[in-house]
Amino acid sequence: MVLADDNFASIVKAVKEGREIYDNIKKYLTYLLQCNIMEILVMFLAVVSVPYLARWLSPGSDVELIGSAAIALTAVQILWINLVTDGLPAIALGIDPGDPDLMERKPRKPKESIFTKDVKVYLTLVPIFMTVLLLLAFFSHMPWESELNLLNARTQLFTAMIAMELTIAISARSFKYPIAKVGPFKNKYLWLAVFSSFALQLVVLYVPGIQTLFDVHTPQLIDWAIAALYA
Repeated sequence: MVLADDNFASIVKAVKEGREIYDNIKKYLTYLLQCNIMEILVMFLAVVSVPYLARWLSPGSDVELIGSAAIALTAVQILWINLVTDGLPAIALGIDPGDPDLMERKPRKPKESIFTKDVKVYLTLVPIFMTVLLLLAFFSHMPWESELNLLNARTQLFTAMIAMELTIAISARSFKYPIAKVGPFKNKYLWLAVFSSFALQLVVLYVPGIQTLFDVHTPQLIDWAIAALYA
């Protein structure tokens, strides 16, 4: 630390800002990695499992349709999720005010990895749990049976995945405390990012020309119910 001001209050403020920055880097990375790991697992497991499920549950299904169903999300959908849905909340997490006990903690070890025990738990258990739920929703439509089923399955998966990731962004503000403890509305930029991402998602789901581009249709009530339940 370089002291440009010998006022003790300035030192305390500098330490607080340093701890906030470190914590926010952890939140930012953990949130993005969580979402990306989950997306990779969903795509990989769909590719591996769809051919076997199709032969088992729907013998005689069209081979070309099975190949299409193995691609759970299109490239455009994945880009949208990563650039818009994940990106805005992640940036907002980078300016989060921090935990209430921020200045009560012991100093961390200089060589301590940013991937601490709590981060590793979030990067393993949470993506696996989300992946299981999302694949259940996707497979429930039996997307290998018809083009309409595939459209329904992708719409369901796309909607549920985004609902999950936006909800996780809100809970990602602290590794230690529930959202009520850290102050649910202290980070107004996070709420702005979440609502903006959700509004953009509604445009994708309900505007006809954009629906075609993203290979989705207007969600049914059951689609929103499942998305809300998963979130």
